[in-house]
Amino acid sequence: MKVLLQLSTTLIAGLLAVPSLAKEPGILLRNGDMEEGDSVPAGWIGKFGQCEVRKDTLWYHGGKASMVVDRSAMTDNGRGCIHQMILLREPPKEANPAVVSSATPSEAKAPITPPGPLKIKVSGWLRTGVDAKATFAAHFFDDKHGFSELVPIAHVEKFQDWQQAQAEIDVPPQATRVALSLYLEGKSRAWLDDVAITVTPESSVKEIAALNVVSAPKSPKEPGDVTKVPTTAVPGYYPEQPHAWQAFHESFVRRARQGGIDVLFLGDSITQGWSTTGEDPWEKHFAPFKAANFGLGGDKTGNVLWRIENGELEGISPKVVVLMIGMNNLWDGKNTSTDIVTGIRTIVDKLRAKLPQSKVLILGLPPSGADPMGLDRVRIAQVNTEAAGIGNGAEVRFLDLFPRFLTRNGTLVPGAYAPDNVHLTAQGYAILAEELRPWVEQMMK
Repeated sequence: MKVLLQLSTTLIAGLLAVPSLAKEPGILLRNGDMEEGDSVPAGWIGKFGQCEVRKDTLWYHGGKASMVVDRSAMTDNGRGCIHQMILLREPPKEANPAVVSSATPSEAKAPITPPGPLKIKVSGWLRTGVDAKATFAAHFFDDKHGFSELVPIAHVEKFQDWQQAQAEIDVPPQATRVALSLYLEGKSRAWLDDVAITVTPESSVKEIAALNVVSAPKSPKEPGDVTKVPTTAVPGYYPEQPHAWQAFHESFVRRARQGGIDVLFLGDSITQGWSTTGEDPWEKHFAPFKAANFGLGGDKTGNVLWRIENGELEGISPKVVVLMIGMNNLWDGKNTSTDIVTGIRTIVDKLRAKLPQSKVLILGLPPSGADPMGLDRVRIAQVNTEAAGIGNGAEVRFLDLFPRFLTRNGTLVPGAYAPDNVHLTAQGYAILAEELRPWVEQMMK
């Protein structure tokens, strides 16, 4: 289970602060029968890696639906995960750092009482497709990312019709939450249905249920003037996972406060993908440089601007910041290439102001779309042409990735792209790493 542990600690960390949105007090797990929700089962909001997650009304164990994790259309044998996070305990309160002397014994703080023992019983029904490697697991965490323990409940390889998986587990005393998770490796599918969890002692149920009733935050508002969107700092928001974006941001702030970052990657889902699909080239090429990945799916320029203005740069002074952003500003067609490049320039100016000792490497947007003459290609090329003017050849440089991901006839490099022709495969990240590493090495000097 070592590989799964590495996957989950890398990817789930960003959602440790996200409880599932329980329907009412007394419910620990939301939608265990998978019937709630439209295309995706409600409550199962922690999706990571290259996979599709949906509600399946054709194959199910009980009731009228199940949840399927699908990697059958992927071009690599990578990994994906879906989970629901459940809070189990309040995090321990830190003692005040009072100075206690023999003359003031009354000021001494009583030691923190260790939490009482908890036991959970988890059950579910698992089904797998041909060539699947699926694991249903309980993954325990503390609230500060310092503790992680994965407990497999069932591991199934190749085709297997519905089988029950269950386990009684002693909750580690360090753990404050558990992610009930389904991991899938390979180009296949796995189904999960009729998941249930009970807690012992029963006296803890009411308190735990109360921890998991959380109202969803409101969606942040972008400026009414669309031309100001790329340069206005605004937090991101996922409608189906309303707490997730903020939780990722908070995890980046905590990572920054730990220090020890020489290379910082900032961007959207393509940058975030270094932690999943691109994990192997990341470990080979950039982890040795003390690199940190602050990529966040769906981000526009204004979202990155908000993040760096709200704590993600505190406590660090990297030698190089690698920035790739702007792709998501293109999709709605409201911003011109000049608008988007103005947003990129605003981020670079903010980085230079907050990190005066750091160099900035702007990555041009890679090509997307199957049509060499498609509008997406044309607009990306326009953004890259204008963004190249931000670099000064010294502290701020620009790397054009566009040619590296195209063949001579203008098609995308075979095998480098996921089926959406936007995101990269493992091969695509290997190409990107080989192109990028010499620039990072040179700018670190």
